[in-house]
Amino acid sequence: MAHNRLTKDALKAKKLRKERIGQVPFGYRLAIDGIKLEPNQEQLKAVKLMKQMRSDGFTLREIAARMKQDGVLTAKGKCDWAHSSIQSVMGHRKK
Repeated sequence: MAHNRLTKDALKAKKLRKERIGQVPFGYRLAIDGIKLEPNQEQLKAVKLMKQMRSDGFTLREIAARMKQDGVLTAKGKCDWAHSSIQSVMGHRKK
């Protein structure tokens, strides 16, 4: 069977079991049930700072440099912010 078909079937099975699919967005963590998302207050503070800096005219690269300087960890637990990471975080916020 083709790889993409196996992937589609696996995702469909997870949906039927009501399991979580996809990455956990920055600013949230997976709840104990393994399905729901709950706020990650430390990350949400970083998002707030990113948005404030952006509205103050900072570039995405400047914001990334600030996150590195302040030791803010990415969702993967590293401090390797890039401008594209900042753009992704700011573009995928829950309302």
